[in-house]
Amino acid sequence: MDVPLPVSELLAGRPSLAGWRRLTAALDAQTDPAALARDLDRIEAACAGWPDALRRAPGRWVRDRFEGRAQPRLRVTRAIDLALMGPDIPGDRLAWADAPELAAATVVRIFDDRLGDAGLARWLSSTNNLRPVELALASGITDRGAAQLAADPRREHWRSLALFRDALGPDCLAALIAAPMPRLRRLLLGRNLFGEPGARALAGATAIADLELLDLDCDDLDGPAARALCDAPLLAGVRTLNLSNNPLGADGCAALADCPQLADLEVLHLHDCRLDDAAAARLLRAPWLPRLRSLSLSANALSMATIHQLAERRDLVLDELDICHNPFDAGHAESRLRSAPQLSGLRRLCL
Repeated sequence: MDVPLPVSELLAGRPSLAGWRRLTAALDAQTDPAALARDLDRIEAACAGWPDALRRAPGRWVRDRFEGRAQPRLRVTRAIDLALMGPDIPGDRLAWADAPELAAATVVRIFDDRLGDAGLARWLSSTNNLRPVELALASGITDRGAAQLAADPRREHWRSLALFRDALGPDCLAALIAAPMPRLRRLLLGRNLFGEPGARALAGATAIADLELLDLDCDDLDGPAARALCDAPLLAGVRTLNLSNNPLGADGCAALADCPQLADLEVLHLHDCRLDDAAAARLLRAPWLPRLRSLSLSANALSMATIHQLAERRDLVLDELDICHNPFDAGHAESRLRSAPQLSGLRRLCL
């Protein structure tokens, strides 16, 4: 006898990844095709209000597609995450791109250095991937692939675009960000090493507005590059800026401090940016600093002089401060920072 899944019990409480995992495990136990079809219909309705990012496709279901087996359970998923796919993947490693069960996926994150431009072209040509809103591709995407992304009409739906550890040149970067992406709120371009030419390309972008997060981690951005970047209209309204692992130095900090585009900034990451006390002093004069809620200055060359500057900036009201892996006494630094009245609300202090 068909026994329907207790969907309401499995999804009790607030949406969570743990709840989703319980549900997918229960679906695995359902072997009757007719009962499974009814369960999937009920789950579609019950999960209509769930965040798409929580509805991840389990790896075991995606593997069925790799091995040429149909997997009807995939149709209730909305997010696909594939990472570190080694050469032992059986069958067609790009079978997910053509899977009709994934037609409704809106979150696509592929961290697979074997995807490349050819794999990206196959995914873009599929009729099953019509409205992705979050796209992340890491390793192996070159200017050719970026040009394909720029020409794809689905870009108008993107809210988040991440191209990590790829090989993007400044010319193609300029073409990509010149393409209309009216809904884009998150742009992550870390570890492309495009340097000052890339910063100038970003500065020339006028088609992207309302950006909330910009991640340029490890992109070989020095002081002149930071100065060029600070001319970018797309910085206006950015709330989270990650410039970690770039050789910004004092010149880069001065450029950031003088940047009027950062008036809405709330989170700033400057991990390992070759900062010394002089560089930090330049940064800490920024007029936009009072709005900041989270600041990371870890893995630099900062002494107690910077700790004193932080404590003495009376309008600096942070929730989080990460200043670990710097050459000062952590105990002394904590005592000084905790004694500053404006920093009494620190929820996280990493020393």
